[in-house]
Amino acid sequence: MFTLTEFHNHLKSNSKIYWFLREQYVVLLSHLYRLTDHTAKSKKTRVLFYHINSLGHAGTEKFLQILAKYLNKDAYEVYFMYPDKLDEVKGYIDRYTYLAEGGVRMIPFEYSHTNSRPPHFISGMNPDIKKTITGLGIDILITPGAGCADYPFSIIKNIPIILLNIFGQP
Repeated sequence: MFTLTEFHNHLKSNSKIYWFLREQYVVLLSHLYRLTDHTAKSKKTRVLFYHINSLGHAGTEKFLQILAKYLNKDAYEVYFMYPDKLDEVKGYIDRYTYLAEGGVRMIPFEYSHTNSRPPHFISGMNPDIKKTITGLGIDILITPGAGCADYPFSIIKNIPIILLNIFGQP
């Protein structure tokens, strides 16, 4: 007659069903743990800088770059989304290096098209800005804007959005 330990060992060594059930148990338990799990809150406020031409050399873009580079890194985790078109002739690599050396975490994005008329929707954006904000746990979005409803800040909810406009238009 088998003891319980011998029976268990026999099942483990000779049964595919045992290993299948054990795997399903682990998968089920993992899903249950995941439902009750919450991401740990960052000790620093996470700030995301975004602009469609964020590595450009115009005043608005340069202002974003200066703010991102010199924001206190002891208090803030700084992320900077830039279009993944590092044209060396336009000096994008220099500005990329300027920000990266300042402790800014760079996030490239691709897009296929922007509307020339407001609300200037960006088609084919990858990664999507809303998913980036959610995935990284962004606390504040900083983006330039003229003050009118525009993409992407018209669709972003639940976090403060700081609209910068160096020209002072309402």
